[in-house]
Amino acid sequence: MSKSSEKKQSLFQWQRIQRFNLNVWAVLSGTLLARTSYFMAWPFIGGIILQWFSATWLFALCFFSCFIMYALYSYVENKVNETTNNQLQKVDC
Repeated sequence: MSKSSEKKQSLFQWQRIQRFNLNVWAVLSGTLLARTSYFMAWPFIGGIILQWFSATWLFALCFFSCFIMYALYSYVENKVNETTNNQLQKVDC
């Protein structure tokens, strides 16, 4: 396949992205902002709780371990859903 045909078939072309309307840009920007702020806020919240409320290091350790467990759970759940969807697609064909 030639270089020009690969470029034409590419989903992420700058010409396509420029044609997005304001609603699409708002959704993309909002999703990026919300997810970035959510995952960046939790470590700082733990630090603030530790300083302001003089929580013990055991509390901070429990707080951060809950965050890690939630992140792992989300990752595993996503992989299980992908596997299940792939198996369902094979059965439908």
